Amino acid sequence: MDTLLIEKKYNDHNLLYCDLKQAFEKANIKIHFPISHQVLNDLSKRIAYIFDGIIYAARNDNLYSAFILYRSLLEHSFKGMYIVDKMVSTMSDVSAENYQKHYFISECLAEQAGILEMEDLLKDNQVKTDFIKFLTTKIPNLQDFDKANQQEISADIRQFNLKEIVKHLHSKYKQIASLQATNHIIAQTLPEYSFVSTFTHGGPYAAVLMDKFVRENDIENQLMKILQISLTSTCMIKEDFFMSYEIDKSVQDYIIKLQSLRAF
Repeated sequence: MDTLLIEKKYNDHNLLYCDLKQAFEKANIKIHFPISHQVLNDLSKRIAYIFDGIIYAARNDNLYSAFILYRSLLEHSFKGMYIVDKMVSTMSDVSAENYQKHYFISECLAEQAGILEMEDLLKDNQVKTDFIKFLTTKIPNLQDFDKANQQEISADIRQFNLKEIVKHLHSKYKQIASLQATNHIIAQTLPEYSFVSTFTHGGPYAAVLMDKFVRENDIENQLMKILQISLTSTCMIKEDFFMSYEIDKSVQDYIIKLQSLRAF
């Protein structure tokens, strides 16, 4: 399908975003929330990578791949919106720090747990190896790591569960008139996230849906929906990045300009 309109909107938005970012750095504007700044900068880059993949898939009418990438992009976006909301509402980097440190550690632990499970399976161990013992033996620097640490990390990262994030954002945004547009995006994308999960997990429902879209000649419409929502989500995280700076009211004009470049 023709993706030129979407690409132009994104390229125009990204050009202004990069110019503003460079101007902020050159002016040495103070970063008020340094950890959130790092996290949002990283998320915006990763979401942009995914969006590039969606564009490529759409150009080739590859709806199946686009759905898979779309689901990942939405999850990245929800996490970004949550980080921004917590940063602004608490005026702190606490949630961003939990994301950067404890969430990272939990993913490393999950990786090691998967390795242990495979080792027990391949060795045909009748009794499962103790995870803490396995971990501290494999990584000596974690000798003091225990179940209490594991429970503390689990408690800190529970907030990044997708259901918790969506529940929090929806509850927060619907109460604030100026954020109604953002709440609309949450309401619009949540069913989308659930809808496309079958494509990510290889479920049989995906085959039924693909047959339906082909039969009804609906491939291009589905791709356009994905592109429009993905463009909005990708651009929003870049706009929100500037909120980590110590900014004055004049910056709002630039944000409004950015929003206008990705509007439909």
